[in-house]
Amino acid sequence: DEKNRFTSIVRYGQLKYNGEKYTLSIRSENLHYFTQNTYKGTGAEMSELIYFNNKLYTLNDETGTIYEVKHGGELIPWVTLKNDDGNQKDGFKAKWATVKGDKLIVGSAGMAFLDAKTMNIDRDALWVKEISESGHITNKYWDSEYKKVRDAMG
Repeated sequence: DEKNRFTSIVRYGQLKYNGEKYTLSIRSENLHYFTQNTYKGTGAEMSELIYFNNKLYTLNDETGTIYEVKHGGELIPWVTLKNDDGNQKDGFKAKWATVKGDKLIVGSAGMAFLDAKTMNIDRDALWVKEISESGHITNKYWDSEYKKVRDAMG
């Protein structure tokens, strides 16, 4: 079904610094990655590419799904992250990722938001997800860690 097929376009480039200035070169070739996984009418909204466990992954910041990126345009769902402690129906708004040891760490915006409908403070973006090579997810509340980052930035 074409109306539920979403495309993410990847452009490869290289940023170089020679000690005086930066130069950017972009390849003319675009790669198209496809998915039919959707959330509220959107899909393939990828926020990060990361190499982990000898595979390339990308994060969908609407569904919380982490996909393995296959050459040729395939996105294979690996794990799906959920908000808060992981026991929520909504997908985690994954914005960044890093590898620490044998774990993939995935985070969000790192700040609380006011829900305009309920007037409640939404703290979902204060969690991080620690994922093992086998796909086991540990949910960690990182309010104090995010505060340290904000404080360090002034």
